[in-house]
Amino acid sequence: MQEDLLEAFRTPLFFVYISMLLSFCMVSGSQLGDRVELEFQAYRLQQYDVANNVIGSKSFRVMYEAVGIDSNALRKCMVVSWRDLWNRDLEGMFNAAVGAVIIVLPPDFSMLAPNERKHLLDLETALSMVQTEMSVYAIKYTDAASALLSDVSFTSTESTATQKLIQTVSANTFQLTSTTTSIPTSLPYTPKNVIVRLGGASSTAPTIVFVAHYDTHSAFPDLGAGADSNGSGVVALLELLSVFKRFYDRAATKPNHHMIFVWSAAGKHNYQGSTAFVAEMQEKYSDERIDLAICLDTIGNGKALNVHLSKAPAPGSTSDRFVTHLRAAAHNQTIEVAAKKINLNIPLSWEHERFNAKRQPALTLSSLSVPSEMTRRSISDYYINSAVLTRNTRTIAEAVLAMILPLPERSAHKDDRVSSDSTLLAPEAVSKKRIEQLITRFASHARPLSSQSSSEETVSNLLAFASSYGHARTQPVTLDTVVVPSAIERIVAEKTKPAVFDLLLAAGIAAYLALLMKIVSCSQSILDGALTSLRKGY
Repeated sequence: MQEDLLEAFRTPLFFVYISMLLSFCMVSGSQLGDRVELEFQAYRLQQYDVANNVIGSKSFRVMYEAVGIDSNALRKCMVVSWRDLWNRDLEGMFNAAVGAVIIVLPPDFSMLAPNERKHLLDLETALSMVQTEMSVYAIKYTDAASALLSDVSFTSTESTATQKLIQTVSANTFQLTSTTTSIPTSLPYTPKNVIVRLGGASSTAPTIVFVAHYDTHSAFPDLGAGADSNGSGVVALLELLSVFKRFYDRAATKPNHHMIFVWSAAGKHNYQGSTAFVAEMQEKYSDERIDLAICLDTIGNGKALNVHLSKAPAPGSTSDRFVTHLRAAAHNQTIEVAAKKINLNIPLSWEHERFNAKRQPALTLSSLSVPSEMTRRSISDYYINSAVLTRNTRTIAEAVLAMILPLPERSAHKDDRVSSDSTLLAPEAVSKKRIEQLITRFASHARPLSSQSSSEETVSNLLAFASSYGHARTQPVTLDTVVVPSAIERIVAEKTKPAVFDLLLAAGIAAYLALLMKIVSCSQSILDGALTSLRKGY
């Protein structure tokens, strides 16, 4: 038995089998038993071109190893929580030779404290002005994102040189890979305005235009729902259409004004939809006089309703009469008037300025006192107070009706028989329930110009709703801004050992095989001697 065992050891193939088995075990062990994969839905940073000046991220590919914010990020992907970017030099970070950046955002914006919300708005403000060659994405905080953050944080913690060396060799890493292979360099579709007209009692009657842009925008376009800005304006315009349509259905109540409702495209890109509408009105409908254009923007929250104009309204003008009726209709609500001169050399502040630039009377109604509020372009704009929006819509409807119907101004204040809370509309005329349904349909998801599917779906839904109240049509909008399509990317994170580990493993296997060959070459004489000694013993 012992002699048979020794004979087996004398066979060189025995050592080959053993070496192959050990090599297989070592290689299998290097992968930790399996390969772990995590998937993320990532939202790409904006990219558009204004006068050959590219704003945002110029790249979209991710094929890098994940590292933390304090690690050497040369040609790697920095994965960082949005909180860790507070008080950071973003310009320096985005100008460094980093391959990509993935920012982990909070899972629920409603849970943020006021100071955290302010920090998030400040971060968005900085990101909205970034110009970088890197790929920049945002992901929402999930269990998978937490695991990724924990891993990169562990490998980037302060440690001794020896610990760093051991981590470099033995620590696990995540290799991040995006799935998109190419994106268009410009929008593959034409944005459209949606227009509905209600004809007045006379063909020569003046026209009142209601305008609200339906598109949204944020630093990460597909992530910002734009609920208040300007989902509230879109919903209010739809409700106003349903309210005024009842007056136009009967000859006895039909006002001596035409009404045009415009849901404009590219509002977040310098109100280019309104530019197209005003140009069409002046070219094709030059005999139709615009008495007043009322633009609605961000009216779903807050207590005040602000009237923004390019200059103080002249006494007796349509704007002045509308403000008078608006104050009369706004029971226990503050109405502030703010005049701001137009500067055509910079992006416009409000949509009415597009009309004023063509000498058309216009104003904007907003709950915001200044146009620079970052909430108008924030990913945290997710909420509309339906009670506030219902109240503001009703106030606007009553002010317009009081202005266009043959009623004395300030009638609710001069006539003692009319109480201070009297209204022109029945209590159910402006429906809170319908407004809440419209909020769900039109103001609960992102509608960026850079997303063809979202924009076309919004236009289709607007046409479907508006067509039930009047003749609805679309108007193509030619852009003077090059907008690159946004992307909701699928990024895969694969857990692997670092490349240096594989290199050292290969060197170890080579050394092991060299030693094994040396042993095999000497084994014959060693085994012969052992067999001779064994036989002498017998």
